[in-house]
Amino acid sequence: MKNRQIRIYYIIADLIALKLGWVCFSCIRFMKGAVAHYTSLTDFFFNTKTAVNLFELLAFWMVIFVLSGYYNKVIGKSRLDEFFQTFFSLLLGTLVVFFCVILDDVPWTYQVYYNLTAYLFASMFVFVYGFRLIITQIVTNCIHKGRITQKGIIIGTGRRAVATANEISAIDNALGYDIKGYVSLPQEAAAVEPAEIAGAIDQLDEIISSLGIDEIIIAIDSDNDKEVIQVLYSLYKYNIPIKLYAGKSRMMMGKGRVDALAGVPLVGLNESNFSDSGSNIKFLIDRLGAFAGLVLLLPLFLYLMLRVRLDSKGSLFFTQWRIGYRGKPFKIWKFRTMYETGENSNPLLTTNADPRVTPFGRVMRKYRLDELPQLWNILKGEMSFVGPRPEQKYYIDQIIKEAPYYCLLHNVRPGLTSWGMVKYGYAATPEQMIERLQYDMLYYENMSLLIDLKIIIYTIRTVVTGKGV
Repeated sequence: MKNRQIRIYYIIADLIALKLGWVCFSCIRFMKGAVAHYTSLTDFFFNTKTAVNLFELLAFWMVIFVLSGYYNKVIGKSRLDEFFQTFFSLLLGTLVVFFCVILDDVPWTYQVYYNLTAYLFASMFVFVYGFRLIITQIVTNCIHKGRITQKGIIIGTGRRAVATANEISAIDNALGYDIKGYVSLPQEAAAVEPAEIAGAIDQLDEIISSLGIDEIIIAIDSDNDKEVIQVLYSLYKYNIPIKLYAGKSRMMMGKGRVDALAGVPLVGLNESNFSDSGSNIKFLIDRLGAFAGLVLLLPLFLYLMLRVRLDSKGSLFFTQWRIGYRGKPFKIWKFRTMYETGENSNPLLTTNADPRVTPFGRVMRKYRLDELPQLWNILKGEMSFVGPRPEQKYYIDQIIKEAPYYCLLHNVRPGLTSWGMVKYGYAATPEQMIERLQYDMLYYENMSLLIDLKIIIYTIRTVVTGKGV
């Protein structure tokens, strides 16, 4: 069974459990006389209004479960985490249902309201958590028996790669890990048997596809971060977990999420510290907010487009390739603030009093109005409202020479605004980019919805006061 198949089992089980829980609660609700306008239990259940309410409630509960992050990781669930995740998502949902549904009932006494709310939560929790626990136990048993495995490949063929594989394999099938082989790198001495080498690094596409690899572990002998970065950037495109053996000299060890897998310290290179629920809620807010912004700000867009046209000859928008989420290039959109001849083949950063900037372009930059078209990038899922600002590959190549851990910022979507932009502002040189990087790394290590809100408030203040330059 794969992640997708197990996720479907959880979803189906939740739908069945929710329906059973609601039927059980509805029987109690009827017997308590809260829906006295129905003559019988059959009349209560088999009518159009009840059917519509059930459909709406199922959709509502499923939205709560998705936003809670329960379906994000379906293999290797912690039973304790599962308990609290289920408890709090059902508690939140119960309170909403109380105000939207139960409050409309006409009980004999107000005490019945409280009793009904308790009955609703208890009914839902017994069925939902019970079904989930059964599936989790089945999945866990399948992992222990080797029926469900996480197929891994190790990048590296040296002593560190061998030691990593041996330590992981030493704990039998408790974690469901199945190391399928090693991938060789140029100029690294091999300490493994030739038959154990699945192929070279330039054959990784075929290796991952043919072996069905679920996770990549980087365990090369060199402690040179530049070599690790070169390997890492070639792995992002596969969109599967990437782990790095945490050597003592690695600058990235203190920046990523460290997991002890079979006693082997591994850094999750494409996992942020953001919770699953926070990540899902942030994604939803970004999409809805971007759509609302594009609709509500349409008059302002038309005005700015007219002013750009009158200000100087050229296109209305400026586009440029940037490196985004998981190292994927994307085209960023801005209102044009420079004369059409202001950009050449060599990337140049804009500075204060830059002669390439048009008169109205200077006004837009001051109030950050030129960034508004990036709402389209947010709507497409390429960016977020808050996140590290995306840079050009030309400058990234220079930054990682001094700060290799910069690559960790690609674990989150780049933002329309960032902690670095709020506290530091625009960077005119690669050196200033590295200085600003410290603020972005601070954000990365402490990501939360509350911090996002704080950054947005500071950004609004910057826009209103015109301190964008």
